[in-house]
Amino acid sequence: MEIFIISTKKEGYMKIIFRLLLILIASTISLNLFAKEVNVYSYRQPILIDPFFEEFTKLTGIKVNVLHAKKGLLERVLAEGEDTPADLVLTVDIARLNQFVEKDILQPINSDILNMNIPNHLRDSNNKWFALSKRARIVAISKERVSTDSIKRIEDLSDPKIAVMNTYYFGKMKFNEKNPEQKEWANSIELVFTNQEDRGNHINVAGGGVIKYSKNKDNAIALLEFLTQPKAQVLYSSINYEYPVNPDMQLTDELKSWGEFKEDKLPVEKLAELAPIAQKIIDRVGW
Repeated sequence: MEIFIISTKKEGYMKIIFRLLLILIASTISLNLFAKEVNVYSYRQPILIDPFFEEFTKLTGIKVNVLHAKKGLLERVLAEGEDTPADLVLTVDIARLNQFVEKDILQPINSDILNMNIPNHLRDSNNKWFALSKRARIVAISKERVSTDSIKRIEDLSDPKIAVMNTYYFGKMKFNEKNPEQKEWANSIELVFTNQEDRGNHINVAGGGVIKYSKNKDNAIALLEFLTQPKAQVLYSSINYEYPVNPDMQLTDELKSWGEFKEDKLPVEKLAELAPIAQKIIDRVGW
């Protein structure tokens, strides 16, 4: 029979190593539980989204680290894989949100606050992304040359006298101090919300989702929830001239002055599904 004896000295080393491992594990758990930060990849312009982050930090003490980009964030997350620092992605339209879903980058989120504040047609059917604001796709007509009765439906866009724009851009034109001529353009047009007698006006959304590799998931969810609450929803309207997704919110006076409208309740994710077909039609007719 063989007997193995561990020296007292070696045994002491093993105890030290074991204790260090326990400290390391405890520290890791503590950091995950009490980390006061969230990392955001954002397609939105800094001037349009940073005020939201500042308010969130004031309210919660959670620091928001943000990477702003005009393109390439999806490719970046795919390249980073599980090592990505990103917790949350914010995008400016349904097409980009859908790209993150197609690449299996977002995780489903179960949040009573998000479910309460965001109607079904404005979030992913699997709760992988959530709309945070709406943009109405409106028709702009000349006050001098075109009667408001001349267009009722989006299908009337075959008439070359008519232009299409997002409400967001109208607001930016109307209050553009850097390019005063745009104020004149805004004053010269009338806004028409289409299909008010049937399905309602087409809308697009800005939204966000939690990255499936998130290291600060709870903080990311907290930020998403904040963006659907009254304080943030008012900011979307006053800073970005976008419509609130929260059905309990009233429109700002400025948005009210543009006219209230019935929106199309088609699930927004359906728009992304139909986009390739629409693009084929556009290419075929040379629009």
